Amino acid sequence: MCGFVCLHGKTALVTGAAGAIGMATAQSLAMQGANLILVDIHGKEKALQETANNIQSKCYNENDMDVDSVDIICCDLSKEEEVKSLFNKAIEKVKEKANYQTIDILVNNAGLFKSDDWNTGTNESYLHLAMKINFEAQFILCQDAVKYMAQNKYGRIVNVASIGAYSGGVKYACYCSSKSAILGLTKSLALEYAKSGITVNCVAPGVIDTPMLNILTPEEKEINKSMVPIGRLGTPQDIANAITFLCSNNAEYITGQTIHVNGGMVMY
Repeated sequence: MCGFVCLHGKTALVTGAAGAIGMATAQSLAMQGANLILVDIHGKEKALQETANNIQSKCYNENDMDVDSVDIICCDLSKEEEVKSLFNKAIEKVKEKANYQTIDILVNNAGLFKSDDWNTGTNESYLHLAMKINFEAQFILCQDAVKYMAQNKYGRIVNVASIGAYSGGVKYACYCSSKSAILGLTKSLALEYAKSGITVNCVAPGVIDTPMLNILTPEEKEINKSMVPIGRLGTPQDIANAITFLCSNNAEYITGQTIHVNGGMVMY
């Protein structure tokens, strides 16, 4: 039923689940049998519920999986008090279920992406917002997750960074800085909790064809595409595949690593 990777009986918390990569990741995890808690910002309740309904129908029911669990939570990751209560809210939801009682997987996918202007100083307010959403929220959720997972002696955490954490980007200093911070967090937690049955890894997407790219002009998109050795932009499913692998037991000997999913644009 589960194919190459099997997550039947596991529960995954996925942030940014109403976005293209988050949605693809949630569906991919569900196809491997995982229960889901989908998280996104207030105002996206409808999109989250549609995603939940679609997963229940196409991923569980059509594949005869004995799973009936997709929950949604709205949370503003720029607000510290909401982030600090998010994991506990998720725990409350899993405790209401008869078929599962733990959160086994955390996918920190949510992120903010836009350009800044270093020369005029208008990037200062954006820097604080980018750090809150792209790094601090991940830090807090990881902090809550590792404490909880350590008690169960099992956990999978996947943080989503960016090719920009390695290559940088003109007028993307704030974004690239916030994504770079994730790399240090991932390695440090991987070392600290390696003996607790928890793996902590990172996925660094390249240029992925999602609505976030609407910030670029058609000409800029073509320039980015021309820089990809494979010859195409990445898809949300490309990222979802890597995340799902890292969440599986097939990756149990991989921790503190970054998987670069960029079509060969940057190699390390």
